[in-house]
Amino acid sequence: MSWGNPTTPLEKLRKTVLAPASLAYLMGSYCRLEGYRTGLLKREQQDVPVLSVGNITCGGTGKTPITIDLAKRFIAAGIKVGILSRGYKRQSQKQTVVVSDGAGHYATCEESGDEPYLIAKRLPKAVVLVGANRRASASLAVSHYGCQLLILDDGFQHFPLRRDVDLVLIDYNDEPSNDSLLPSGRLREPLKALSRATSLVITKIPENYDAEKIERLQLFLKGYVDNKPIDKCSFVASHLVSQSCVLLPVDALKGNSIVAVSALARPEPFHSLLREKGANIIKSLSWTDHHWYSDEDMQVVENAAQNAAMIITTEKDLVKMKPSDRLAEKLYALRIETNWLGTPPQVISEVLAKLTTSVDEGVRR
Repeated sequence: MSWGNPTTPLEKLRKTVLAPASLAYLMGSYCRLEGYRTGLLKREQQDVPVLSVGNITCGGTGKTPITIDLAKRFIAAGIKVGILSRGYKRQSQKQTVVVSDGAGHYATCEESGDEPYLIAKRLPKAVVLVGANRRASASLAVSHYGCQLLILDDGFQHFPLRRDVDLVLIDYNDEPSNDSLLPSGRLREPLKALSRATSLVITKIPENYDAEKIERLQLFLKGYVDNKPIDKCSFVASHLVSQSCVLLPVDALKGNSIVAVSALARPEPFHSLLREKGANIIKSLSWTDHHWYSDEDMQVVENAAQNAAMIITTEKDLVKMKPSDRLAEKLYALRIETNWLGTPPQVISEVLAKLTTSVDEGVRR
Protein backbone atom coordinates (compact mmCIF):
# COMPACT_ATOMS: atom_id res chain seq x y z
CA MET A 1 0.00 0.00 0.00
CA SER A 2 1.32 3.45 -0.92
CA TRP A 3 1.48 6.43 1.38
CA GLY A 4 -0.84 8.55 -0.71
CA ASN A 5 -4.51 8.09 -1.52
CA PRO A 6 -5.62 4.45 -1.86
CA THR A 7 -5.56 3.47 -5.52
CA THR A 8 -7.46 0.18 -5.69
CA PRO A 9 -11.01 -0.70 -4.53
CA LEU A 10 -9.56 -3.13 -1.98
CA GLU A 11 -7.27 -0.45 -0.52
CA LYS A 12 -10.17 2.02 -0.34
CA LEU A 13 -12.38 -0.55 1.41
CA ARG A 14 -9.62 -1.45 3.85
CA LYS A 15 -9.03 2.20 4.72
CA THR A 16 -12.75 2.82 5.27
CA VAL A 17 -13.29 -0.28 7.41
CA LEU A 18 -10.26 0.46 9.60
CA ALA A 19 -10.91 4.20 9.99
CA PRO A 20 -12.62 3.81 13.43
CA ALA A 21 -9.65 1.80 14.68
CA SER A 22 -7.30 4.55 13.48
CA LEU A 23 -9.35 7.09 15.44
CA ALA A 24 -9.06 4.96 18.58
CA TYR A 25 -5.31 4.63 17.95
CA LEU A 26 -5.03 8.43 17.64
CA MET A 27 -6.85 8.99 20.93
CA GLY A 28 -4.67 6.46 22.72
CA SER A 29 -1.47 7.97 21.31
CA TYR A 30 -2.59 11.48 22.28
CA CYS A 31 -3.39 10.48 25.87
CA ARG A 32 -0.04 8.72 26.22
CA LEU A 33 1.90 11.69 24.84
CA GLU A 34 0.00 14.11 27.10
CA GLY A 35 0.79 11.91 30.08
CA TYR A 36 4.51 12.32 29.47
CA ARG A 37 4.23 15.99 28.47
CA THR A 38 2.40 16.94 31.68
CA GLY A 39 4.58 14.82 33.94
CA LEU A 40 1.91 12.31 34.92
CA LEU A 41 4.14 9.66 33.40
CA LYS A 42 7.82 9.68 34.30
CA ARG A 43 10.60 10.39 31.81
CA GLU A 44 14.16 9.50 32.80
CA GLN A 45 17.20 11.64 32.01
CA GLN A 46 20.54 9.85 31.66
CA ASP A 47 23.90 11.40 32.57
CA VAL A 48 25.18 10.84 29.02
CA PRO A 49 23.80 12.05 25.67
CA VAL A 50 20.98 9.96 24.19
CA LEU A 51 20.50 9.96 20.42
CA SER A 52 17.43 8.38 18.83
CA VAL A 53 17.20 7.07 15.27
CA GLY A 54 13.52 6.63 14.48
CA ASN A 55 10.71 7.20 12.03
CA ILE A 56 7.06 8.11 11.92
CA THR A 57 5.88 5.19 9.80
CA CYS A 58 5.79 1.42 9.85
CA GLY A 59 8.16 -0.27 7.45
CA GLY A 60 11.84 0.09 6.77
CA THR A 61 13.36 3.53 6.32
CA GLY A 62 16.96 2.46 6.90
CA LYS A 63 17.34 2.78 10.67
CA THR A 64 19.82 -0.10 10.96
CA PRO A 65 22.42 1.09 8.40
CA ILE A 66 22.20 4.65 9.73
CA THR A 67 22.57 3.46 13.34
CA ILE A 68 25.66 1.49 12.30
CA ASP A 69 27.11 4.45 10.39
CA LEU A 70 26.63 6.92 13.23
CA ALA A 71 27.95 4.52 15.87
CA LYS A 72 31.07 3.90 13.76
CA ARG A 73 31.79 7.62 13.73
CA PHE A 74 31.54 7.93 17.51
CA ILE A 75 33.56 4.75 18.12
CA ALA A 76 36.30 5.97 15.75
CA ALA A 77 36.54 9.12 17.91
CA GLY A 78 37.16 7.03 21.02
CA ILE A 79 33.61 7.23 22.42
CA LYS A 80 32.16 4.14 24.12
CA VAL A 81 28.76 3.65 22.50
CA GLY A 82 25.75 1.78 23.85
CA ILE A 83 22.96 0.83 21.45
CA LEU A 84 19.52 0.13 22.90
CA SER A 85 16.80 -1.76 21.05
CA ARG A 86 13.48 -3.34 21.89
CA GLY A 87 14.55 -6.50 20.08
CA TYR A 88 11.40 -6.86 18.02
CA LYS A 89 10.30 -10.49 17.53
CA ARG A 90 13.24 -11.91 19.45
CA GLN A 91 12.66 -15.41 20.77
CA SER A 92 13.85 -14.77 24.32
CA GLN A 93 11.55 -13.72 27.17
CA LYS A 94 14.37 -12.17 29.21
CA GLN A 95 13.65 -8.58 30.23
CA THR A 96 17.12 -7.38 29.22
CA VAL A 97 19.61 -9.21 27.01
CA VAL A 98 23.24 -8.18 26.60
CA VAL A 99 23.62 -8.82 22.89
CA SER A 100 27.24 -7.67 22.99
CA ASP A 101 29.39 -6.34 25.82
CA GLY A 102 31.77 -4.61 23.41
CA ALA A 103 34.53 -7.04 24.36
CA GLY A 104 33.77 -10.02 22.14
CA HIS A 105 31.01 -11.75 24.10
CA TYR A 106 27.71 -12.21 22.27
CA ALA A 107 24.24 -13.55 23.00
CA THR A 108 22.59 -15.71 20.35
CA CYS A 109 20.62 -14.28 17.46
CA GLU A 110 17.45 -15.89 18.84
CA GLU A 111 17.91 -14.15 22.21
CA SER A 112 18.80 -10.84 20.59
CA GLY A 113 16.56 -10.36 17.58
CA ASP A 114 17.85 -10.10 14.03
CA GLU A 115 18.66 -6.38 13.79
CA PRO A 116 20.35 -5.98 17.22
CA TYR A 117 22.44 -9.09 16.53
CA LEU A 118 23.48 -7.74 13.14
CA ILE A 119 24.38 -4.37 14.70
CA ALA A 120 26.48 -6.14 17.35
CA LYS A 121 28.35 -8.15 14.72
CA ARG A 122 29.00 -5.07 12.59
CA LEU A 123 30.12 -3.03 15.63
CA PRO A 124 32.27 -5.31 17.83
CA LYS A 125 33.32 -2.42 20.10
CA ALA A 126 29.75 -1.30 20.84
CA VAL A 127 27.64 -2.41 23.80
CA VAL A 128 24.29 -3.62 22.44
CA LEU A 129 21.34 -4.26 24.76
CA VAL A 130 17.76 -5.30 24.02
CA GLY A 131 14.71 -5.09 26.25
CA ALA A 132 11.26 -3.52 26.37
CA ASN A 133 12.32 -1.41 29.38
CA ARG A 134 14.89 0.81 27.74
CA ARG A 135 15.28 2.92 30.87
CA ALA A 136 16.67 -0.19 32.56
CA SER A 137 18.86 -0.93 29.53
CA ALA A 138 20.16 2.65 29.54
CA SER A 139 21.05 2.53 33.23
CA LEU A 140 22.87 -0.79 32.75
CA ALA A 141 24.79 0.53 29.74
CA VAL A 142 26.00 3.60 31.63
CA SER A 143 26.54 2.26 35.16
CA HIS A 144 27.93 -1.20 34.37
CA TYR A 145 29.52 -0.85 30.94
CA GLY A 146 30.63 2.78 31.13
CA CYS A 147 28.95 3.92 27.92
CA GLN A 148 29.48 7.61 27.12
CA LEU A 149 26.73 7.85 24.48
CA LEU A 150 23.49 5.93 23.99
CA ILE A 151 21.87 5.38 20.60
CA LEU A 152 18.20 4.47 20.82
CA ASP A 153 17.19 2.30 17.87
CA ASP A 154 13.63 3.07 16.72
CA GLY A 155 13.08 5.47 19.59
CA PHE A 156 10.98 8.36 18.28
CA GLN A 157 7.82 7.04 19.96
CA HIS A 158 9.64 5.86 23.11
CA PHE A 159 8.89 8.60 25.64
CA PRO A 160 10.09 7.09 28.98
CA LEU A 161 13.72 7.89 28.08
CA ARG A 162 14.62 11.51 27.35
CA ARG A 163 16.72 12.18 24.26
CA ASP A 164 19.17 14.92 23.39
CA VAL A 165 18.84 14.27 19.65
CA ASP A 166 15.89 12.85 17.69
CA LEU A 167 16.78 11.91 14.11
CA VAL A 168 13.65 10.99 12.13
CA LEU A 169 14.02 9.14 8.83
CA ILE A 170 11.77 9.71 5.82
CA ASP A 171 11.87 7.34 2.82
CA TYR A 172 12.44 9.15 -0.50
CA ASN A 173 10.01 6.73 -2.15
CA ASP A 174 7.13 7.67 0.15
CA GLU A 175 4.49 10.36 -0.37
CA PRO A 176 3.46 11.31 3.18
CA SER A 177 0.88 13.98 2.44
CA ASN A 178 -2.30 11.90 2.48
CA ASP A 179 -1.54 8.86 4.60
CA SER A 180 -3.51 7.92 7.71
CA LEU A 181 -2.73 6.43 11.09
CA LEU A 182 -2.42 2.77 11.89
CA PRO A 183 -4.08 0.43 11.19
CA SER A 184 -5.75 1.96 8.12
CA GLY A 185 -2.47 3.57 7.06
CA ARG A 186 1.22 3.42 7.91
CA LEU A 187 1.61 6.42 10.19
CA ARG A 188 2.55 5.75 13.81
CA GLU A 189 1.70 9.36 14.70
CA PRO A 190 0.13 12.36 12.97
CA LEU A 191 2.63 14.20 10.78
CA LYS A 192 2.63 17.18 13.15
CA ALA A 193 4.65 14.96 15.52
CA LEU A 194 7.62 15.67 13.24
CA SER A 195 7.91 18.99 15.09
CA ARG A 196 9.54 17.03 17.96
CA ALA A 197 12.42 15.98 15.71
CA THR A 198 15.85 17.56 16.03
CA SER A 199 16.65 16.77 12.42
CA LEU A 200 15.11 14.85 9.52
CA VAL A 201 16.92 12.55 7.10
CA ILE A 202 15.52 11.68 3.67
CA THR A 203 16.77 8.15 3.02
CA LYS A 204 16.95 5.67 0.13
CA ILE A 205 17.67 8.34 -2.47
CA PRO A 206 18.51 6.55 -5.74
CA GLU A 207 21.58 7.29 -7.83
CA ASN A 208 19.52 8.97 -10.56
CA TYR A 209 17.15 10.81 -8.24
CA ASP A 210 14.49 13.31 -9.20
CA ALA A 211 15.73 16.68 -7.90
CA GLU A 212 12.26 18.21 -8.19
CA LYS A 213 10.78 15.39 -6.13
CA ILE A 214 13.31 15.97 -3.34
CA GLU A 215 12.60 19.70 -3.44
CA ARG A 216 8.85 19.07 -3.14
CA LEU A 217 9.37 16.62 -0.27
CA GLN A 218 11.66 19.03 1.57
CA LEU A 219 9.18 21.87 1.13
CA PHE A 220 6.36 19.67 2.46
CA LEU A 221 8.41 18.56 5.48
CA LYS A 222 9.47 22.13 6.31
CA GLY A 223 5.81 22.83 6.99
CA TYR A 224 6.19 20.60 10.07
CA VAL A 225 9.78 21.25 11.16
CA ASP A 226 10.27 24.91 10.12
CA ASN A 227 14.00 25.58 9.72
CA LYS A 228 15.30 22.41 11.34
CA PRO A 229 17.90 20.57 9.23
CA ILE A 230 16.80 18.09 6.56
CA ASP A 231 19.69 15.85 5.52
CA LYS A 232 19.83 13.30 2.71
CA CYS A 233 21.43 9.91 2.18
CA SER A 234 21.43 6.88 -0.06
CA PHE A 235 22.25 3.28 0.74
CA VAL A 236 24.93 1.65 -1.40
CA ALA A 237 25.98 -1.97 -1.78
CA SER A 238 29.61 -2.34 -0.69
CA HIS A 239 30.23 -6.10 -0.69
CA LEU A 240 28.75 -9.56 -0.71
CA VAL A 241 29.43 -11.37 2.57
CA SER A 242 28.99 -15.05 3.49
CA GLN A 243 28.22 -16.54 6.90
CA SER A 244 31.91 -17.43 7.21
CA CYS A 245 32.76 -13.74 6.57
CA VAL A 246 34.12 -14.29 3.05
CA LEU A 247 33.83 -11.00 1.15
CA LEU A 248 33.20 -10.71 -2.59
CA PRO A 249 32.98 -7.55 -4.68
CA VAL A 250 29.48 -6.47 -5.67
CA ASP A 251 30.57 -6.92 -9.29
CA ALA A 252 30.28 -10.68 -8.68
CA LEU A 253 26.53 -10.23 -9.24
CA LYS A 254 26.93 -9.05 -12.84
CA GLY A 255 25.41 -11.46 -15.32
CA ASN A 256 24.77 -14.15 -12.71
CA SER A 257 21.43 -15.85 -12.18
CA ILE A 258 20.40 -15.50 -8.55
CA VAL A 259 17.61 -16.32 -6.13
CA ALA A 260 16.72 -13.33 -3.94
CA VAL A 261 15.63 -14.26 -0.41
CA SER A 262 14.36 -11.79 2.20
CA ALA A 263 12.02 -11.17 5.11
CA LEU A 264 11.46 -7.43 4.82
CA ALA A 265 8.54 -5.06 5.23
CA ARG A 266 9.12 -3.99 1.62
CA PRO A 267 11.41 -6.24 -0.46
CA GLU A 268 11.07 -4.25 -3.71
CA PRO A 269 13.99 -1.83 -3.04
CA PHE A 270 16.22 -4.83 -2.26
CA HIS A 271 15.28 -6.46 -5.56
CA SER A 272 15.80 -3.18 -7.43
CA LEU A 273 19.29 -2.79 -5.98
CA LEU A 274 20.23 -6.31 -7.05
CA ARG A 275 19.08 -5.59 -10.60
CA GLU A 276 20.99 -2.29 -10.61
CA LYS A 277 24.13 -4.30 -9.85
CA GLY A 278 23.54 -6.55 -12.85
CA ALA A 279 22.00 -9.59 -11.18
CA ASN A 280 19.49 -11.71 -13.07
CA ILE A 281 16.83 -12.61 -10.51
CA ILE A 282 15.35 -15.93 -11.62
CA LYS A 283 13.32 -16.38 -8.43
CA SER A 284 12.45 -14.23 -5.42
CA LEU A 285 11.34 -15.69 -2.09
CA SER A 286 9.83 -13.30 0.44
CA TRP A 287 8.62 -13.82 4.00
CA THR A 288 7.10 -11.37 6.47
CA ASP A 289 9.39 -8.88 8.22
CA HIS A 290 11.63 -10.39 10.95
CA HIS A 291 10.65 -13.96 9.97
CA TRP A 292 12.68 -16.73 11.60
CA TYR A 293 13.80 -19.31 9.03
CA SER A 294 12.96 -22.95 9.71
CA ASP A 295 14.68 -26.01 8.25
CA GLU A 296 11.70 -26.32 5.91
CA ASP A 297 12.22 -22.74 4.73
CA MET A 298 15.86 -23.44 3.98
CA GLN A 299 14.83 -26.49 1.97
CA VAL A 300 12.48 -24.27 -0.07
CA VAL A 301 15.42 -21.94 -0.73
CA GLU A 302 17.69 -24.82 -1.72
CA ASN A 303 15.11 -26.25 -4.12
CA ALA A 304 14.56 -22.85 -5.74
CA ALA A 305 18.29 -22.30 -6.18
CA GLN A 306 19.19 -25.49 -8.02
CA ASN A 307 19.78 -23.60 -11.28
CA ALA A 308 21.07 -20.40 -9.69
CA ALA A 309 24.70 -19.34 -9.44
CA MET A 310 24.11 -17.52 -6.15
CA ILE A 311 21.54 -16.96 -3.41
CA ILE A 312 21.49 -13.36 -2.24
CA THR A 313 19.81 -12.21 0.95
CA THR A 314 20.10 -9.29 3.38
CA GLU A 315 22.49 -9.24 6.32
CA LYS A 316 19.68 -9.30 8.87
CA ASP A 317 18.28 -12.39 7.13
CA LEU A 318 21.65 -14.10 6.86
CA VAL A 319 22.19 -14.08 10.64
CA LYS A 320 18.97 -16.11 11.09
CA MET A 321 19.70 -18.79 8.50
CA LYS A 322 21.07 -22.27 9.15
CA PRO A 323 21.89 -23.53 5.67
CA SER A 324 23.25 -26.91 4.68
CA ASP A 325 26.90 -27.00 3.62
CA ARG A 326 25.86 -27.19 -0.03
CA LEU A 327 23.55 -24.21 0.32
CA ALA A 328 26.12 -22.18 2.25
CA GLU A 329 28.49 -22.29 -0.73
CA LYS A 330 26.03 -20.20 -2.76
CA LEU A 331 24.63 -18.03 0.03
CA TYR A 332 25.70 -14.39 0.39
CA ALA A 333 24.23 -11.24 1.88
CA LEU A 334 24.34 -7.84 0.24
CA ARG A 335 26.15 -5.51 2.63
CA ILE A 336 24.65 -2.03 2.71
CA GLU A 337 26.46 1.16 3.76
CA THR A 338 25.15 4.69 4.28
CA ASN A 339 26.26 7.29 1.76
CA TRP A 340 25.54 10.85 2.93
CA LEU A 341 24.70 13.31 0.18
CA GLY A 342 26.73 16.18 1.54
CA THR A 343 27.84 15.93 5.15
CA PRO A 344 26.29 13.78 7.92
CA PRO A 345 23.71 15.55 10.13
CA GLN A 346 25.17 18.62 11.82
CA VAL A 347 23.74 17.58 15.19
CA ILE A 348 26.00 14.50 15.06
CA SER A 349 29.07 16.69 14.65
CA GLU A 350 27.91 18.85 17.55
CA VAL A 351 27.40 15.88 19.88
CA LEU A 352 30.72 14.40 18.78
CA ALA A 353 32.54 17.68 19.47
CA LYS A 354 31.06 17.91 22.98
CA LEU A 355 31.87 14.29 23.78
CA THR A 356 35.41 14.53 22.43
CA THR A 357 36.01 17.66 24.52
CA SER A 358 34.70 15.89 27.64
CA VAL A 359 36.96 12.89 27.01
CA ASP A 360 40.01 15.14 26.48
CA GLU A 361 39.29 17.07 29.68
CA GLY A 362 38.90 13.81 31.59
CA VAL A 363 42.29 12.60 30.33
CA ARG A 364 43.98 15.90 31.32
CA ARG A 365 42.53 15.71 34.82
